[in-house]
This record gives sequence, structure tokens and C-alpha cells, in this order.
Amino acid sequence: MPVENGESDGEGDVSGGESEHSNSSQAHDTSDEEEANECDSDDSSELDASEIERKRAEHLEDLMSLERQFNTLREQLYFERINLIERQLAEVRSGRSEEFVQPQKELDKVYRTRIEVADVLRKYRLQNIEHKFQSEEQAAVQHFESEKHMALDNLRDEFVDRIRRLEEDRHNVDISWADWGTDKRQSKVRGPGRKKAVTVTGPYVVYMLREEDIMEDWTIIRKALKRSSSSATAGTVTPTSGVGVGVSLAGLPAMAGASG
Repeated sequence: MPVENGESDGEGDVSGGESEHSNSSQAHDTSDEEEANECDSDDSSELDASEIERKRAEHLEDLMSLERQFNTLREQLYFERINLIERQLAEVRSGRSEEFVQPQKELDKVYRTRIEVADVLRKYRLQNIEHKFQSEEQAAVQHFESEKHMALDNLRDEFVDRIRRLEEDRHNVDISWADWGTDKRQSKVRGPGRKKAVTVTGPYVVYMLREEDIMEDWTIIRKALKRSSSSATAGTVTPTSGVGVGVSLAGLPAMAGASG
């Protein structure tokens, strides 16, 4: 039994030593792992920095390549646009551009339409001006004819009135000379003892007198003749010798010349 106990104690010591050894090995392993992890982290950080630099360089190179391609494409587009504009300009100058020909056709159509409208408007305006001229000319001719007829009528009336007054004056002169002859004979019959009435002889015709002066003189003469005729007692006797008529006819041209 003691042997067993001794064996058991020996086994216990062995198991305890193994457990300590295992614990120490585990601690050593953990420390090694930590050291390895630390080394790995340092290596990974160094690798990450170099990778970043490499990728950065690659990206910069790609960016520069893209910029070069963009500049090339831009220049190519510029030259293509220049060539296109030059071709369009050449087509416009030659009259073959569709963008130019169609608007030009529309403008030509509008131009022809406006020319036709302007021509028609010009014709109508010329006709209007001609009609106005004809109407004004006709109105002027009618006015001239009416004024001419009025002037002729006025002259005719004036001449008729003058002729009428001349006839009246001639008639008054005939009467005055008849009254004068009657008074002369009556004075001879009554004798020289009686004072003869004052008689007015025929008018003295003075040339270059105004018509108003002649008419005033004739008015005074007629009044005097009327007074002399009212004082006479015998009736009017027409002389047969024609002396009074001759005097009256001689006085008429002078008066007509003065009145004219």
C-alpha cells in the first residue's frame, strides 16, 4: 500500500511537471505568436505604403494618359469642325448648301410677291393721281367757263344798262330841245314886252370827263328842264326842222366816249 502511495505521489509529481511544462510552452508560444504578429504588422504596413505609392503612380500615369487622349480628341474635333465649316461655306458660296438654298428660295418667293404687290400698288396710285388731276382739271375748266359766262352776263347787263341810260338821255334831250323851241315860239307870240322864262339850253359836252360827273350834270339839266316845262303854258310841240335831233345825236357820241 505504501508503495502504491509512493507511486501515486510520483505520478502526481510527473503530472504536475507536465502541466507546468505545458503552461510554460503555451506562454512561450503566445509570446512567439505576438512577436510574429508584430513582425507581420510591420511588414504589412511597409507593403501597404509601397502598394499605395505604386497604385498612385499608376493612377497618375492613367490620368496623364487620359488628359493626352482628351487633348488629342479635342484637337481632332476642332479640326473636324473647321473642315465642316469650310465645306459648308464652300457649299454656300457655290449655291449648293441645303441650309442656304431653301431659305434663299423662300426669300426669293417673298421678294417676287412683294415686287408684284408694289407694282400693283404703283399702278393704282398712278391711276388715283391721274383721276385727281383730271377731276381738278375738269373743275378748273368748269370754274373758268362759269366765270366767263358770269363776266359776259355782267358786261351784257352793263352795256344794256348804258344803252338804256343813253336812250333815256337822248329822249330827255329831244324833249328839252322841243321845250326850248316851244318856249321860243311862245315868246314871239306874246311879244317883246313880256319877260321870257329862263330856259336851259343843251348841255356843253366836255370830253375826258368821268361818267359820274356827266350823270350829275344830266341830272341837274333834267331838273332845270322840268322846272322850265312846268312854267310853260302850252303843250309840247315837236320841231320839224330836226335841229334838236341833230344836237342830241351830236351829243350822244361825246357822252358815250366820256362814259367809255
